[in-house]
Amino acid sequence: MDEFKNIYTKIEMLTEGSTTYITKEEKTVRVAVAVNETVPVYVLESLVYDKEKEVRMALAKNPKSSAIVLNILASDEENTIRFRVSGNSKAPASALEILARDRETKIIRKVVDHPHTSAKILANLAKSKDGEVRYRISVNPRTLPITLSELSKDRYPRVRKAVARNINTLGITLAEMAKDKEIEVRNIVAGNAKTPGEALSYMYKKDNVYTGLIVGNKNCPTEILAKVAKNPDTYFFTKESIIRNSSTPFSVLKIFMKDKNLEIQDMAEKMFRKKIAKEITL
Repeated sequence: MDEFKNIYTKIEMLTEGSTTYITKEEKTVRVAVAVNETVPVYVLESLVYDKEKEVRMALAKNPKSSAIVLNILASDEENTIRFRVSGNSKAPASALEILARDRETKIIRKVVDHPHTSAKILANLAKSKDGEVRYRISVNPRTLPITLSELSKDRYPRVRKAVARNINTLGITLAEMAKDKEIEVRNIVAGNAKTPGEALSYMYKKDNVYTGLIVGNKNCPTEILAKVAKNPDTYFFTKESIIRNSSTPFSVLKIFMKDKNLEIQDMAEKMFRKKIAKEITL
């Protein structure tokens, strides 16, 4: 108990501006100081070259550690210390740039997930041999469209599926992905609001497996909506998708207003009135 009291008394002295030379204190004190978020920055910086890895590990994790400290620790010989820097929410872009070249895959993965990692670093790491790294880049909202375009050709379906879902993926990339060999990838493309109408037409003519997703897409061509609406074999849920589609024209809704299914009729009539009311207010 006295030992802990002694440690925190010394930390309090440092916080108040004491000139205690912390590097000469025993290890337990130095660790306690390194992990503490209230001590002055210059005190933390004085511990950056400490011989004990536990001290440097505490510094690497401390969100109050300065960019100078984290940049130095990003090149530390100890894997665990570099790993902690990569997970520090205050790690600067400069430290992350150093860590992006690390030999440890687990550190690279943490760099990819870090909110301060630049799009340029993500683009470079997209060439990684590690599939998990490429997957994490493909789901990252900061990944550039050109990087996503490259990843759209990845050998792993999991990566391509993530690219098809990413908000930064361009329509031109999605159009190419409409020809993907994996049906799960094509399903995601069919439901993506950025997929061009031409690509949706191609998918509809190629295979009717994802018709329900295509007709629910706001970019679905009117001729496809009308064709599916007139088909007596169209499923209930496919009809519902067309009705709920904000781009479905009045002419198609009128087809459903005469449908044999009363529930479909009712949905179509309500949507018809809703669209008219919206146009009147515009």
